[in-house]
Amino acid sequence: MVRMEVLVPLSHIGPGHAPIALIPALGYDRDEGLEVVNTPVGLPSRALEGVVTGTGDATFVNTAFGFAARDLGKPFKMFYAFARRMNRSFAVAADSPIATIADLKGARIALHYNDLGYVARAALTDEGVDPDRDVTFVDWRGSFDEAEGVVDAMRAGAIDAVWLLDVAYGLFPAAGLALRRVPSRTLDRLTPSASIYAQDRRLSEEAEKFAAYGRALAKATLFTLSNPEAAVRLVWKHIGATRPEPAAEASALRRDLAVLRGRLENLGIGDVSTERWGAISESEIAGWQDFMLATHAIRNRRPPGEYFDGSLISRFNAFDVRPVVAAARSFALS
Repeated sequence: MVRMEVLVPLSHIGPGHAPIALIPALGYDRDEGLEVVNTPVGLPSRALEGVVTGTGDATFVNTAFGFAARDLGKPFKMFYAFARRMNRSFAVAADSPIATIADLKGARIALHYNDLGYVARAALTDEGVDPDRDVTFVDWRGSFDEAEGVVDAMRAGAIDAVWLLDVAYGLFPAAGLALRRVPSRTLDRLTPSASIYAQDRRLSEEAEKFAAYGRALAKATLFTLSNPEAAVRLVWKHIGATRPEPAAEASALRRDLAVLRGRLENLGIGDVSTERWGAISESEIAGWQDFMLATHAIRNRRPPGEYFDGSLISRFNAFDVRPVVAAARSFALS
């Protein structure tokens, strides 16, 4: 078995990131000759730095990180599109009068993980809102355990909006506050929104290792899409920090399914018979780069190939989807 360490940009993997957890839980890594170890490191910036220094083999973060880091000369690329559709947005309480990003002028905005605050700033800039003068940012560390505190602040009027990740959406209605997404004219059209990254050199030198990981991830994602409840229960079984007490299981299942479904809306690739897992195109990279340049999130224009490696895409998809779907639909947790 070839060991592969994935640096998780979170304190622990939760149900919203079930496909990552299910790779070893379901043995998809062993099927590919790998031993995948998921190591939580807390923050995206730490995960990326660990990949750069060789502490870990790969990580998964928002696509914007790749552009910002490459602008600083960091030697890594995305090689697998993980979340196809945009998984970051501004959101407000369902009954809020705020309807557009322009309406956020004067708002107090809680940042879910400050590491990606520059993308929030870019989205505001793109629509004529000055992030330094027109809004006030409130740091929210991003722990899911803190969601209720943000809900209370929004109810009290101390916070007008949140900038958050898709997996956090389900936490708010679970705490009694329905959210409404504020559309972004440019950011919402950019794909992919999250990708898997590895060092440039290692992608070429250890191509089969990363191709095998991509196949395992595609299978785990397909399993999760086919049976979300089984995916949640598998995460509970294999990651102790996520496991609810027996008396709280019913409410925890409702919450965790809501969290996972928020992510699943962005993970699917459509028709798996014609579309490809992990695919990234030059036009997608060009769209991201244009947005990042126009909003001053990066300074330098580079060839698309400096940001992504698409050479392994066909190898990610070299498996039969039918037994994976069948196994998911008939799965019974022992």
